[in-house]
Amino acid sequence: MNLVIESLTAFGELILNPMFYWIILLVILPSDHRIQLEKKFFNQQVFGMRAELRQTLYLSIVMSLFLLLLTLGLRMTFSYEMIIILSTVILILTYTNKYTLLSASYTIGITLIIFYFLPLDEKTNQILTDKLFASLILIMSLLLIAEAYLLARFKNKEAFPSLSRSTRGRWFGNLTVSKISIIPLVVIYPEGTLPVINFLFPYASIGNEQFSFFIIPFAIGFSHIFKGKLPECYTKKLAGNILSLAIIVMVLAFGSLYISYLSIIAVMIAVFGRALIHYTFYKKDVKKPPIFFELHKKVRVLGVVEDSPSQRLGFNVGDKIEEINGKAIHSFETFKQAFHEYNGLCTMKVVTAEGKIYYIKNSIYEGTPAELGLLFGTKS
Repeated sequence: MNLVIESLTAFGELILNPMFYWIILLVILPSDHRIQLEKKFFNQQVFGMRAELRQTLYLSIVMSLFLLLLTLGLRMTFSYEMIIILSTVILILTYTNKYTLLSASYTIGITLIIFYFLPLDEKTNQILTDKLFASLILIMSLLLIAEAYLLARFKNKEAFPSLSRSTRGRWFGNLTVSKISIIPLVVIYPEGTLPVINFLFPYASIGNEQFSFFIIPFAIGFSHIFKGKLPECYTKKLAGNILSLAIIVMVLAFGSLYISYLSIIAVMIAVFGRALIHYTFYKKDVKKPPIFFELHKKVRVLGVVEDSPSQRLGFNVGDKIEEINGKAIHSFETFKQAFHEYNGLCTMKVVTAEGKIYYIKNSIYEGTPAELGLLFGTKS
């Protein structure tokens, strides 16, 4: 009964936690900013609000339950200072309303670095044992595995299109790989360690000790922008690198139970390793010429508007349109002329990103490419 009451109390504390509302804003504001850019570049909304959150619910539920069982099984007790600093770190790293620094490597890693060098009182030091540090590093590695899972499942059609100008003033297309997954982190803390009036609610007993629960609104995420290749050419490799990083960090976490200084090595590797992975892929892509360029001889689809005629016709990101009614397409200009000539009612020869050829016949939807929901690497 006490466990049920404490769970309800923890939920109530979640609702009163300012971080809960910041996480909500972190879902809404980037989506709103993206939509404004879509309207600026393409004169229409391409993806719906909260598209960054889609297909993450299952992962959120599984990871939340798994981490709860892990926390209870290891009896990981948090201090008030740790909860405050972790929440503050998340707030600072996401103040720009972007997901670039939302990896657990940064949020948990920087929190642990602060605590490793922060002078603490005797009571807090009793809580922050080597076992707790190892347990938190283990949680960080598991969240990195979840991040790798999201990247591995990412599809080209989920990427968010945008436009940029080259140094010569020409437009080219970008695709943003961006996701956020909300994973409430349930922690336990010993009786009397939080400066919160909690005497109205009994504590749950675990063995001979009494504990209370606290829910930290937590989220993991990432954001990468690519122009030189389709996102799926990068995301699988990104996922593999992050998975390797997670395994290294996990091994060091277990090793730190026997050699304490391995904990700080694990944290440093997690923080700088994740930054290096991001930078490496950025440098690799920035050296490549854009594949969505208005002067290219190949007309390649940068994006397909959600629930648009083009989506229903079967167009995909990365498709190359080579012919319209048998006429060869050599540039955006010849494409636009041919498309306008038939008002969109035509048969198009399309080559997929994998090199497969198929034909799309449109005998229903009339209009311009933009009206049909086709987006290219040029400003309309």
